[in-house]
Amino acid sequence: MRHYIAVISERFLRVRAVFFSHVAWHTGVWCYGAAGFLFLLACLAILFLFPPLGSVRYPQVFIISKGETVRAIGEDLRQRNVVNSPSLFILSNYIFGGRIVWGSYHFNKARGVLFHAHGLYVGDQNMPLRKVTIPEQSDAYAMADIFEKHFSGFDRTVFLETALKHHGYLYPDTYLFSHTYGSVDHLVEIMTETFNQRTFDLFDAYTGDLSRDEIVTLASIVELEASRFSDRRKIAQVLLNRLAINMPLQVDVSFLFIEDKNTFQLSRDDLDSDDPSNTYKYAGIPPIPITNPSRASIEAVMNPEATDALYFLADFYGNTYYSKTFAEHLRKKARYIDSVRRDAADTVPTTQEPSGTEVLDKESGASSEGLGEQSGGAVNDGVVVLPSGSTIVRE
Repeated sequence: MRHYIAVISERFLRVRAVFFSHVAWHTGVWCYGAAGFLFLLACLAILFLFPPLGSVRYPQVFIISKGETVRAIGEDLRQRNVVNSPSLFILSNYIFGGRIVWGSYHFNKARGVLFHAHGLYVGDQNMPLRKVTIPEQSDAYAMADIFEKHFSGFDRTVFLETALKHHGYLYPDTYLFSHTYGSVDHLVEIMTETFNQRTFDLFDAYTGDLSRDEIVTLASIVELEASRFSDRRKIAQVLLNRLAINMPLQVDVSFLFIEDKNTFQLSRDDLDSDDPSNTYKYAGIPPIPITNPSRASIEAVMNPEATDALYFLADFYGNTYYSKTFAEHLRKKARYIDSVRRDAADTVPTTQEPSGTEVLDKESGASSEGLGEQSGGAVNDGVVVLPSGSTIVRE
C-alpha cells in the first residue's frame, strides 16, 4: 500500500513540475509578446501621431492643386518637414479612404501625419479666409484691380499674363481666399474650376452648332450689351442673326476690352483699329471673350429668344428697342435718343449735361449697336454719326 502511495505521489509531483514549467514558459511568452506589442504601438504612435523632429516655422500655407497625386503631396509635405515620410502619408491617406480635397490649407502648428491626412480628407483648411467678390461683367483687368485691393504684394502683371489665357472662363462669384492666396495660378485655377462647376450642366445638355469657345465669347458680348437681364436672350438672337448673314457684329462693348473706352469715347480711329476683337472691322465672332460671362448670359446664347431683328439700341433709361431694317432703326434712334438729347439740351444749362448721359464733344450718346450698313456715315453738327449709330468726335 505504501508503495502505491509513494508511486502516485512521485507521479503527481512530476506532473505538477511539468505543468508549472509550461505555465512559466507561456507566461514568459505572453509577457514578451505584450511588451513587444506595446513597443510597436509606441513606435506607431510616434510615427503617426507626433510631428517630425526638427525646426519648422509655423504657420504655413500649403497649396494642393487639382489632379495632384497623393505621392507628390506627400513628397512636398516631407520637404517642408510637416510629415516624417511620404509613405506614412500615403498609408494614412489610405486609412481615411484615399480622398484629398484640393485647395489652400493653413498649418498653424506641428501635428502628426495622421492628423494632416484627416484634415486633407475632410477639407479642414483651418484657414483665416478673406471674402473676395468678383461682380458680373468683370474682365481680367477689373479682377486685377480687385485683387490688388485685397492682397498685399499681388503681382498684377503676372496675373494678367495668366488670366488672359483663360479669359471668359474666370467665373464672377464670391470667393473665400486665404490672406496669402497662394499664387496667381491658384487664383486662376479656382475661378476656372468654379466656371466648370457652374456651367457643366449647360454645356452637357447643349445640342446646337456653336463650339464651347464661341458660346462663351458671344455670352461675353451679351453680358456687356444687355442693359437688363430680360434683354439677354433677345440680344443673343440679334447677334446670331448677324452671324448667319455674315454681317459684322459691330458692338461698341468690344472696345471696353480693346482700349477701355465706352461708346461715348470712341473715335473713327478706334473703329479702324486692327485689333482682332474689333467687331466693326472684322466679321464673325471675336477670337477671345471680351469679359467673363455669367451663367445667365451663357444660357441666353444657348437658348435665345426668337426674333428676326438685326439692330438694337438702348435709351438713357435702359430700355432696348429692336429693328428689322436700318431705316426702322434710325427712326427709333431719332425718337428715343436724339429727341431726348434735344429736349435735355433745351432745359438743362449748357454747363450741365442731362442726367444719365455722358459727354462727347458737346454731345451725348446712347448705345446703338450694330447698324451694319457699309456707308461712310453722316456728318451732323461736328459729330460723325456712323452707320452703327454710334456718335463719335469728328476728326
